Amino acid sequence: LAEQCLADPMLLYPASTYKPRFVVWELTLRCNMQCRHCGSDAGTRRGHELEPDEALDLCDQLGDLGCERLTLLGGEPFLREDWEAITARLQAKAVRVNVISNGWLTADAGLVQRIRDAGLTTFAISVDGFREHHDALRSREGSFDRILRSYRHATRVGGLSLAAVTTATRLC
Repeated sequence: LAEQCLADPMLLYPASTYKPRFVVWELTLRCNMQCRHCGSDAGTRRGHELEPDEALDLCDQLGDLGCERLTLLGGEPFLREDWEAITARLQAKAVRVNVISNGWLTADAGLVQRIRDAGLTTFAISVDGFREHHDALRSREGSFDRILRSYRHATRVGGLSLAAVTTATRLC
């Protein structure tokens, strides 16, 4: 049995009791950055990304399967126009929703307010070092300063659990 489980770890989780408790969803590969370390090769929306009705159906399925917590990321998840509808549908199914953003768009206080109003559990921004190294890795000058504005807006708005996500490289 041990050899079988090593070959196929899912044998440890009988289909009748397994549930996807924690899920990470690349909501879109569309992105407004060209990060040198991107593992998703993000940039443009892919033709096979879920349509809005398909995304809502997936939300229902995940909720019905017992998903407890889901993290939205991308690309840049806030470039997907229906992120609020997706968040609301997941929450209606008792799924707690987090998000990881590159922080460029959230320098807009209005978007940060919408994030709080949407009830996201955790709002995380990718920070990859201090200004010079971060901007170089993100291939976008000014991105570090926009992240700082995003965090300032979030603390002013209140009610958000904030986090930082980083990729360790030789540069930082």
